[in-house]
Amino acid sequence: MNIKRLEYFLEIAKTLNISKAAENLHMAQPPLTAQLKLLEDELGTKLFNRTTRKMTITEAGERLKTRAQQILELIETTEQEVESIESGLIPEIKIGFVASSAALLSPKKLIDYHKLYPEMKFIMKEGSTHMILDLLNHGLIDVGFVRTPFNAEIYNVEYLEPEPMIAVYDPSIYPLNETIKINELESLPLVLDKRFLDIIENQAHASGIGLKITCLGEDSRSILAWTQAGLGVAILPYSGKAFMSQSLSFAVIDSKSLETRPAIVRLKNKDNKIIDDLVEIIK
Repeated sequence: MNIKRLEYFLEIAKTLNISKAAENLHMAQPPLTAQLKLLEDELGTKLFNRTTRKMTITEAGERLKTRAQQILELIETTEQEVESIESGLIPEIKIGFVASSAALLSPKKLIDYHKLYPEMKFIMKEGSTHMILDLLNHGLIDVGFVRTPFNAEIYNVEYLEPEPMIAVYDPSIYPLNETIKINELESLPLVLDKRFLDIIENQAHASGIGLKITCLGEDSRSILAWTQAGLGVAILPYSGKAFMSQSLSFAVIDSKSLETRPAIVRLKNKDNKIIDDLVEIIK
């Protein structure tokens, strides 16, 4: 597997059209088709399903797409770091964050940090906690802002203040109080972030109630959009209220078992002053 072949593959994955991909790559279609066939033969699997009408990417192709993007990005990052050694500065800092922790990266804090390193460029990557940790593991970000629960054993972790979970709702549909008990969720259609599903279901079971789950998502903003559309009541960490529209309200769920904590994660033995200063400002 060579780099050029991965670049060809990614262009095909982006366009899902061999002719268009060849045009974008400024090459003829037959050589591009041949390169794709060589890659599939090398990996021993189909990367695309092809018919006379359309092309779709396979599950194996999706996995390769993710890894190929990371490989090419890591090569670029490595080149930049090697080129910057003489100056003693990292030209950019790569920060990963989940939407529910975005409030930690306030403009004021980033400006304070930029005063320390005025030449520094921020590269921001948003995703799920799983995605952010994966990027950190592969050296594609320098620091991640995530949220518990996750396996913290292999990281240097700075935990911030715990937050309660909140129920976000349309007050014209659901007349909730400012603070509610978990048993008050039993009769409500719920829109949940799937990574909090286990802890919410476990707490509901411990309280002797069942839950009616209408929708599972992976992004706070999407979950709030579905809530605003009337799909149900969203359960999110407290800081998720930053993305609420004015037409929605929230109730704090009175349950210590449902508290989550924002966390700043770095790889062990990878500390440096540039990252340390950012962490201190955010804390």
